[in-house]
Amino acid sequence: MSAKTEPGAPAPERIESPPENPAPPASEPELRNDASAPPPKPRRRRRIGRIVRWIVTAAILAAAVFVGLRVYNRMQADPGAEVSVYQAAAAERRDIISALSGSGTLQPADSYTVTTLAEGEILSADFSEGDIVEKDTVLYAIDSSGTSNSIERAELTLASARTNYDRQVENLDKLGVVSKNGGYAVTVDVEPGDSVSPGQAIIHLADFSVMTVDIPFLAGDSADFYAGQEAVVTLEDSFETLVGVIAKIGNTNSALSGNVIVRYVTIDVQNPGGISPGHAASAEVGGVQCSAPGEFKYKSESDVTAEIAGDVAVVNVSEGDWVSAGDVVVTLTSTSLGDQIDSAYRSVRDAEIALQNQYDQLDSFTITSPISGTIVEKLFKEGDTLSAGKSLCTIYDMSYLEFTMNIDELDIKLIEVGQEVNVTADAIEGESFRGVVTKLSIQGATSGGVTTYPVTVRIDDAGGLLPGMNINAEIVTESVKGAVAVPIAAVQRGNRVIVNRGGAISELTDIRSLPEGFELVEVVTGVSDDDYIEIVSGLQEGDEIVYARAQTETAVMMPGGDMGFAVGGPGSFEARPAQGGAGGAGGGQMRTQQFGG
Repeated sequence: MSAKTEPGAPAPERIESPPENPAPPASEPELRNDASAPPPKPRRRRRIGRIVRWIVTAAILAAAVFVGLRVYNRMQADPGAEVSVYQAAAAERRDIISALSGSGTLQPADSYTVTTLAEGEILSADFSEGDIVEKDTVLYAIDSSGTSNSIERAELTLASARTNYDRQVENLDKLGVVSKNGGYAVTVDVEPGDSVSPGQAIIHLADFSVMTVDIPFLAGDSADFYAGQEAVVTLEDSFETLVGVIAKIGNTNSALSGNVIVRYVTIDVQNPGGISPGHAASAEVGGVQCSAPGEFKYKSESDVTAEIAGDVAVVNVSEGDWVSAGDVVVTLTSTSLGDQIDSAYRSVRDAEIALQNQYDQLDSFTITSPISGTIVEKLFKEGDTLSAGKSLCTIYDMSYLEFTMNIDELDIKLIEVGQEVNVTADAIEGESFRGVVTKLSIQGATSGGVTTYPVTVRIDDAGGLLPGMNINAEIVTESVKGAVAVPIAAVQRGNRVIVNRGGAISELTDIRSLPEGFELVEVVTGVSDDDYIEIVSGLQEGDEIVYARAQTETAVMMPGGDMGFAVGGPGSFEARPAQGGAGGAGGGQMRTQQFGG
């Protein structure tokens, strides 16, 4: 059985043993009869070549037997023992950097594709691809002449809706019926539960503390009267006299029976309590008697009326109560009024939204840059006609670049916001860039049983990097300078290292039984990279350590006790048992041992 070789090692040379019964060489007559055959070489030269081949074969077989016996003896002593080939190295000082690597595609800090809802001809588009624009810079101006009338109609509709809403709200205040005048409640014409309509009189008020009477005097006599002049008033039914005051003198003449020409004089009298409307009285002013008596009435009286329809909920006064101007005398309720107010409010909001939409549409005819950045694509120019929903241009914010790299779930705990990232790009050889971790996402993605988490990296000084470039990134998680280090392969399970204290490496075959001059030392390790690991304690600089290098030995037990073997690795070869040993009775056993670091 042939041995396995290390990756990259040349395939072992196969040396075949000569056959036991080689065929005899062709006879001279047969060769001569073959007209196409070359002329025969001298017999002596063929014999020398054959002898040389046999010597080389014998040497190789001898070496194979030696190695095979060595393996066989070790297997006889300990069938489970491994035979390794060791190499030496010195503990040396090195800078060790532990890093996580990944890749990604660069993206701009922000990007925006400008679109429009407006339709019409482009009046101006004064920019070009590659231009740097600031936020709110005007990019396109579109003809908006068709929207002016729509805005005016929307404004009128909103004004009408607001007026109607204000009126309904005022009606809400009118549910409390307010007296505009003062006076005593002579009559209260409603009670709780009654329904009233707009303009309906619900309470009659009068001020009966002062009574007034209109009495006729001869027109010639009344010409000398004046307002505020004292008058003596005599009650017709009791002949009681009261002092009154002239409140007003009529401006027109009237004719009584008998064609007596008179003017009416209004006289106010403080009511002592017994005067009521309809009582008759005569008067004398300055010794001049009236021409006829008149009837008393209230000095002031009025009705309290409802301004809106509703149902009486509360009546706040009773007959005979004094009511001052501004008092709420009755409280109404109205379900329909609440509905009307809600409807009016909705009409206002609809009108406001419609008008705002018109304003927005007008604004959409002037298209500005939503961000500061670089124009990377311009799709329309001045004079083009637009339809709604078209993309006009694309803007990149190039103030910084960023990319996302995926970190394995076992390593994500090593990443923190603010960590520096070394970035390189195949497109820019020989140059590296500094990045910073800005975001760790907790939303991982699982594929093939492995979960990774996206990490966002920002590059502020991007140099010649451009969006869309593929980059390689390395995040340094740990580093140490001038550390005592050894190859990672030298540290065995349990953090132990074989230290050479003066022994011969050729005698070292198994770490379980170290020969004289070797010591198994326990060490404390630190930071490691792909090849080396820091030794915090246990070794000193210059200490020689020994470790197994990649090597494979294969031993084959053949039936009848014969043994074949192979040693893999650089410059290895394969030896096979004689043909008679193969496939013998009783079945053979085959054992393969792998040795290496």
